[in-house]
Amino acid sequence: MKLNAILWDYDGTLVNSVPKNIDITKQILSIVAPRLTGINLPKYLQSEEKYHIANHQSKNWQDLYVNYYGMTEKEMLKAGTLWTEHQLKNNTPVELFSEIKETINQINLPQGICSQNSSENINQVLNKYNISHKFNSIIGYDDIPSNMQKPSSYGGIKCLNQILTL
Repeated sequence: MKLNAILWDYDGTLVNSVPKNIDITKQILSIVAPRLTGINLPKYLQSEEKYHIANHQSKNWQDLYVNYYGMTEKEMLKAGTLWTEHQLKNNTPVELFSEIKETINQINLPQGICSQNSSENINQVLNKYNISHKFNSIIGYDDIPSNMQKPSSYGGIKCLNQILTL
């Protein structure tokens, strides 16, 4: 079998974004659902370990916000509109996992990223580590319709189509 391209996930594959995601979510909760802050902070935002449990059990970010953090649907929709703005302003460091930069630089195939993260945020991190030039396509949650978010294959297929038509 011949490989034509590499399609990466971002969060938890290329980078550890959990500390930043927890911090951003806490900030957003203080705006859209202050009842879920302080001593009422959802247990899944109290540690990286608990965050991972909820993140892996939820089917997408909307499910995570409603069924694991306790937001109403209205709060979740409002939170979704605030995510990118808060993500881009948040200075919590996001680090590449060990040896990822070296691995990406050794690959001589077209590469893309499909993620539930913001494509602009992903680009900022890739630029910070001087590896953005290695990716032919980056598809974030903000590049696809809300009803086609992961685990739908829509974003991955869109990313592969962009990679393979270059």
